[in-house]
Amino acid sequence: MANFLGRVSSSNSIQPGRGGNVSFRGSSPYVNNNQWSTENLIEASRQLPARLEKLERENKDLRKQLQRLHEGKESHSNERGQLLAEVQSLKQRHAAMAERKVNMDQRRTENTLSTNRQSDLEKEYKNDFRDGKRVDATEAIEAKMKKTRRTGQLPPADQLKAYRLSCYIFEISYECALKARGTFITFYSSLLETLVADAPTIGSSDNKYKKLCDFKPSKTSTAVTQDSSNEVMVLVKEAAGKHNLEKLVMMVKKELKEKWRENDKREILPSYDKSLKKELKSYIEYCTQFAWRMVTQLPPLKVDYNSSTYNPDYHNESQAFASSARRETPVRWANAQDRTLVKCYVWPTLYDYDNRVIEKGDVILTEYGPSSVVSSV
Repeated sequence: MANFLGRVSSSNSIQPGRGGNVSFRGSSPYVNNNQWSTENLIEASRQLPARLEKLERENKDLRKQLQRLHEGKESHSNERGQLLAEVQSLKQRHAAMAERKVNMDQRRTENTLSTNRQSDLEKEYKNDFRDGKRVDATEAIEAKMKKTRRTGQLPPADQLKAYRLSCYIFEISYECALKARGTFITFYSSLLETLVADAPTIGSSDNKYKKLCDFKPSKTSTAVTQDSSNEVMVLVKEAAGKHNLEKLVMMVKKELKEKWRENDKREILPSYDKSLKKELKSYIEYCTQFAWRMVTQLPPLKVDYNSSTYNPDYHNESQAFASSARRETPVRWANAQDRTLVKCYVWPTLYDYDNRVIEKGDVILTEYGPSSVVSSV
């Protein structure tokens, strides 16, 4: 019995671990580091809800912080998206502005989709116009002039008149087209001034401003920017090949008739012939259309037929009409080129807006003699 009691009293303490078994040691006055007393366990169990509550609060705070981080991330993502959209919008605006600027000044760039390309005009001027339409017109003029009985050909001086008239028609066409362009831009700028100034009146009127003829363009200096005029000229340029040029052709014919009659004695031109002018109708229309397409380029192309001093950078001397002395001694004449005066133009020089020579003009120099023999120009 004593042995049994002693064995029971020897295990009176709680010992955690060991598969959940608990042993007691009633005689031990202390608990070692690896053992928990009943009081400690009870105290720990009492503190457990508070610690769990604290952990729950900390967990809740962490969740809030995580939520804020997610919201901040979404906010930054939205801001980034907005910034990217703004950058894209700015790129599009910049591209649109750049395209507008390019369209308004096509000296260094060209719209390959344009229906009125400068490069096409340059090629046409050199090939179809100078060596095609002009030659056909010159032959038609020569056919109307009297030939010598002995040779059955025109004298050299009359041949020169024929070439000069075909060139002269183009010169008149260019002058009229240039004048028409200037008049249109002036009218458009003035009209736009009127539209801006009278916007309330125009908008509230029933019938007064329904027709273009009812507008009264401003006579004061306009405040319309150059860009505004250039923008509308972009549209004019693209439509130039389709414009109805009937009025402009009539203007050219009227101007040609007046100047031909006035200058046929002073200019190297054949005498005015109404029937010849009628035969040249298609050539006059072609010259007018080509000139209109030229002056509506942005910026416009130019032709020169007024320079009086020969310059090999701008001119080709027409060997067909050069004097025999000049043809036989080209070196001597080449040394005196800078001092040689131009007698007349057989074909004008084509320039771009910056005076870059696109195609040299054909000229007759003052050394031209009436006995020269014409071969070709």
